[in-house]
Amino acid sequence: MATLPEVHGTGILPIVAALRSNREKYSRYLPEHLERYLTLEVEPADWYPTEDLVALLQVFAHVEVPDTELEERFQYFGAVSARRDIDGTQNAVRERFRTEHAGIWKGALKKGQDHAEVLRRAFGMHQLYYDRGEFRLERASERVVTATLHDFPARRELCHLTLGYAREIVSIVELPATIDMTACRAYGDECCLFTVSFRDDADVADLIGI
Repeated sequence: MATLPEVHGTGILPIVAALRSNREKYSRYLPEHLERYLTLEVEPADWYPTEDLVALLQVFAHVEVPDTELEERFQYFGAVSARRDIDGTQNAVRERFRTEHAGIWKGALKKGQDHAEVLRRAFGMHQLYYDRGEFRLERASERVVTATLHDFPARRELCHLTLGYAREIVSIVELPATIDMTACRAYGDECCLFTVSFRDDADVADLIGI
């Protein structure tokens, strides 16, 4: 498996805060090399191994929602992240798991922005969380835009995290579209591809710039 990139401190802080809400409980499930996060002062501006982020999320899910599948778990984590970081709300998270770092990207995306700008910003958020990787957008047809992820290792957890994040942005800004992950290298496909399909009643004139 290729080495994963690093994740920004703001991306790992919430799960660290959740695990610290009951250190004794979660420490029983943490591998030895991850126990440091129970006491480590995580700096929002620093970078941390993405392998650690994935592993911490898996531990939390194993304890709190053991009967869920990987896809469901990480799409949920992605949705919670978008709602917390962009909308500034944490209503879907139990109070003891909430973080004080909500709304760090508030205002980056909002209702009323043209569709092309929403997509550029939504998929551009990737570069605020990871130290490498970028999405390239292409208008596949009148009502369909594809976003292909480049220079980023194939990992199912991270692709489903991205899918949940992107879908929640659609909800936040009320974009008249749906987003699906239509290919993923972690499942044997040639690329990691996300497809945005606009409704028949959506005005797609402003997609001409993509």
